[in-house]
Amino acid sequence: MGGSVSVVIAAYNAARWIGATLDSVVGQTYPVLETIVIDDGSTDDTERIVRSHAGSVRYIHENHQGRPNRNPGVQLAQGEFVAFVDADDIWHPRKIELQMRRIDAAQAAWSICGSAAVDAETGQPAWFVPAPVEEGDILERLFLGNFIVASTPLVAKRVFEDVGYFDEAMGLLAAEDWDLWLRIAARFPVASVPEKLVTLRLHADSFLASTPTDVKLHNLEEVVRKAAGREPRLRSLQGRALANIYYAAGVQTIRERRAGEARRYFAKAWFRRPWHLETVGYIFLSLLGGSAIGAVVGRKKRSKRRATPNAG
Repeated sequence: MGGSVSVVIAAYNAARWIGATLDSVVGQTYPVLETIVIDDGSTDDTERIVRSHAGSVRYIHENHQGRPNRNPGVQLAQGEFVAFVDADDIWHPRKIELQMRRIDAAQAAWSICGSAAVDAETGQPAWFVPAPVEEGDILERLFLGNFIVASTPLVAKRVFEDVGYFDEAMGLLAAEDWDLWLRIAARFPVASVPEKLVTLRLHADSFLASTPTDVKLHNLEEVVRKAAGREPRLRSLQGRALANIYYAAGVQTIRERRAGEARRYFAKAWFRRPWHLETVGYIFLSLLGGSAIGAVVGRKKRSKRRATPNAG
């Protein structure tokens, strides 16, 4: 079955998390050839923890650039496949095994899997619920919204020779993974495992959480522009893709009780997609004030926690 697998981890001040992440990699039922950790100039105990860890772990220290840098790991990888995991996420023990089985069955060049999110402090299901994964030719669906969690892909190394690596331009900060998945999806159908084989541990210190919303929004807009420019079949979907980005930004900011900012995002989403009733509802909610927003957000949070089990 399958081929050899290298694992690439981008880390920055991940001492609280990376030990459990590495344990989940070492504990895979499918043998991992090597684990390559690219450290973006951590100032905590990340290096000590990685170097003291059992297994074939290679540590590479870089000067701080303020962003994940997975490309050196991909380029150094000796495996026939490359898997990615963020330094604060955890894999199910059969993650690689089940994805390799699906790759073999579908004769595919890459695979993704389902995921779940928990609050890193409490271990309880988080408000964020990752979208279900899709399979086959996913380009159009992926363009309308990124449902690929960065810790799920398992990709044949030859794919990178065809589509290139992560774009490290600052204009794609916090959006470079979506940009790469779109380039891969344009050329290679994906084999998916729907089971939730990755657990995201959400916390305020994560790179994504600490990136300002307006920066993320601008960079997601750039991903949409680039993808529509490359792929003619995406151009008619560009307005819907942008509306989805603005809507998601509005939901995030209204959860944070930033009603004025949320209203601006929802207005931009409505301009692109005026028939979307939930957008209109959120615009009215943003006008009602803090108590109404708190009641609605609390109710949605409770319903999602009841509906979403822990991964594994």
